[in-house]
Amino acid sequence: MRFAETDKLSAIKIKSTDVSPFEKWIIVTSIHPTDDVKYLAQLPGWRVVVAGDVKSPANWSFRNCDFLSIGRQQLLNFKITDSLPYKSYARKYIGYLYAILNGAKYIYETDDDNRPSDNLEGFIYTPKTPGLMYAGKELFNPYQHFGQSTLWPRGYPLSKIGAANSRSYWLSNSWTSPTIQQGTVNGDPDVDAIFRLTGKSVTSPLNVTFDSHAPPVLVPQGVFSPFNSQNTLFHERAFWALLIPTGTTCRMCDIWWGYWAQRLMWEIGDRLAFFPPNAHQNRSAHSYMEDAEDEKDMYFQTDTLIDFLTNWTCPSSMTFFQCVLKLTSDMADKHFWLSEEIELTSRWLEDLLELGYPEPKRVRNIISDYEALKLENVNISNDNAYKNPTPLTNITFIPVEQKSPQVAASNDEDSIPQKAFKFLSKICPNITTMVSGLNSTLSSNYYYDILLVIFFNWPGFYSNVRYLDALYGQVFPNIIYCGDNAALFAEQTQHLGKQFSFIQEPLDRGTVNYMCAVRAIEMNFNVKGFLIMGDDVLFKHWTFLNSSKDHFWTTFEGRYISINISESNHRWFWWNSKKGKEAFDKTLEDLKSNLSIPQFINSTSLFLDSLWTFTGSSELIEAAICDIYYIPASKRLQTSWFMKKFYQNRVFSEIVVPTVVRGLETKKDLVRINGSSLWKGRREKPFRFYSKVHHFLHPIKLTDPGTFLDMCTMYVPDILRYSFGITLLNNTSV
Repeated sequence: MRFAETDKLSAIKIKSTDVSPFEKWIIVTSIHPTDDVKYLAQLPGWRVVVAGDVKSPANWSFRNCDFLSIGRQQLLNFKITDSLPYKSYARKYIGYLYAILNGAKYIYETDDDNRPSDNLEGFIYTPKTPGLMYAGKELFNPYQHFGQSTLWPRGYPLSKIGAANSRSYWLSNSWTSPTIQQGTVNGDPDVDAIFRLTGKSVTSPLNVTFDSHAPPVLVPQGVFSPFNSQNTLFHERAFWALLIPTGTTCRMCDIWWGYWAQRLMWEIGDRLAFFPPNAHQNRSAHSYMEDAEDEKDMYFQTDTLIDFLTNWTCPSSMTFFQCVLKLTSDMADKHFWLSEEIELTSRWLEDLLELGYPEPKRVRNIISDYEALKLENVNISNDNAYKNPTPLTNITFIPVEQKSPQVAASNDEDSIPQKAFKFLSKICPNITTMVSGLNSTLSSNYYYDILLVIFFNWPGFYSNVRYLDALYGQVFPNIIYCGDNAALFAEQTQHLGKQFSFIQEPLDRGTVNYMCAVRAIEMNFNVKGFLIMGDDVLFKHWTFLNSSKDHFWTTFEGRYISINISESNHRWFWWNSKKGKEAFDKTLEDLKSNLSIPQFINSTSLFLDSLWTFTGSSELIEAAICDIYYIPASKRLQTSWFMKKFYQNRVFSEIVVPTVVRGLETKKDLVRINGSSLWKGRREKPFRFYSKVHHFLHPIKLTDPGTFLDMCTMYVPDILRYSFGITLLNNTSV
């Protein structure tokens, strides 16, 4: 009986197991379980199912593993069992159903030659998530997003491999979490035989690295991206999509399945996401010519399949599972796979229903995310599955380009010190002759896992990116700029020969520039911390190499003001403004109510207690300069949440930043950034105050010729000497 023709569940009783319910499961199939399988079994919080095959040992066992021999698979009485071939990855389907039977909420799909590097902690398990959504059209190449611009995943249309991804993204703090999540894989990732035959060495395996610090990205409705069944997490809502066809070649089946699953996800408001590398794969040697033969249809039919799926519709009268079966049938009619897949899919869906799996509900309106977000910029459709409660932020994201695995790629790339000398000598005409050096990368080794966020209080200074990139680009691999106007930023930097990451955020003339920190945190970069800095700050980064990345850094000496919060007529202008006492009091009242607190905050009273302990009184706060400070990743969620609380009332930045830092860090753990913040006439010649014992100098106006020359003769030689081991002729540095 066809599934779509029945409203009743099968009368066949599925045999129960004696395994205690478990939420997180890993499913593999293996002829003989490998060391990687044993490694998976040791991941905390996960249980492993190994689906055996005819050559598998009948009584294999390992702690925290459930081994399903062929005999045990038969005893489970799943309908799909008789439809599955032997000597096939398809034995996994019984493992999926077994996990669902035993309480699975998440299933991690992988191969027995994959090894996760992060205990699977980098995936998203919460119902909502902040993060990026791709803002391009039609196709998305995840390998480009993670820093491999010349690489494409298996199944990517060959007609499009020369096209670059859009670099535009939407940022929200509350997307519905993606129900299918794939991590990229370092080592030997999933590429097609064409690349392996033309782009890699014949004498050594691929050894690809992706940008490990790049943020995850959601693929919007209306856009396709090839993905496979390796290193992929499925939420319960996506368990229906675990079925992979058995009637196509092994090099084709999971790619066709991936496109099929993506189109069906649109029907229920779900999305796919890609994550930075969280696993390593070593592939066994085999014939790439045989792979090419197996992939032949994929090379010539992928464009046709994508066009078909883009235009495919399911009648509104059908349930979601009926749509699943209809698309399976329609793809068979178009000869993308065999008609046997229809019966396999029907049995799979019946097994799911018998296990009590809840059939997802369809959304009412199907419209591409691109069109909906372009028109609304608030939510994606009228259906609750798409509700986005906050306006979106426009982001330009440029990954850190990784070494290309292409055989023809040049190996003559300059070292980091050579690049630093080259870029700095371009902006400073006095930097011409090296005496010695090119032997130190201490700074770049220290800051490689820190995101530098440079904010512009005023949009008129975007052209200074030329200098900022030369000063900091070789020390901080990960830099993002932030300001009011993305179009003007692109216009003023387009002649520089490279693109830059940018957050478009209204900063109200710099009074709320802490929102740059909030947006950077919401992007979910995989970093140790966030260094937030104004565009007119000169940071002596080599002086900070022994500082803890696990605690806040902040300016404490110099200009800070102790304020009695009950005082309404203070000598400081900003406390008397609308962004001062009035706004602070509203926020404090909201915090004291302790309502709508996320789990990671625990209690706002702890924050306030820490703040009052720091200042010495519940009547006192401290306002301070906030042109440079550091947020440890361990406190990123709390920092973002409290900053947004203050932003709701538009509290002034020099109140917000020190208050949040003092509420989340103890005095003894706070790392002090010592520097010179200059005022009035002292700003005219700032380098009179350039000192060995200072970590920063502020403000530095690079548009002033005298200041710029002082920077080139004093600060730049120090960068080259202390960060890159380069000594210059006639060095006049302090």
